Amino acid sequence: MVYENRYTEQIEDDITIQEETKFIEQVRPKVYSYITETFGEPQGMAFTPSYDDEYPPTLNISLNNKNEEVNEEMFQFFIDYLQNELIIKHAAVHIMYDNETETWAKEY
Repeated sequence: MVYENRYTEQIEDDITIQEETKFIEQVRPKVYSYITETFGEPQGMAFTPSYDDEYPPTLNISLNNKNEEVNEEMFQFFIDYLQNELIIKHAAVHIMYDNETETWAKEY
């Protein structure tokens, strides 16, 4: 089905949405496993696919850890894992901490 997205005012098709949904379903367990092994059990994790070229797909992760337990090198290794191992070419990644205002964030 082809339709105009009322929010982006662009023509879209449900095949693209189905493909993105299938990709997220395949990647989610791998990301969850990596996060659990590296950062600890996540409190929550959400993928938001991109529905237009203006905004990248988004991965939001909420951790119970305090932010001093995760350093920049660990965060960059995670970004490298997403790019090189899972072949996610473009995304916005946010790691948030329980009861903390600071986050790790990067768009690539």
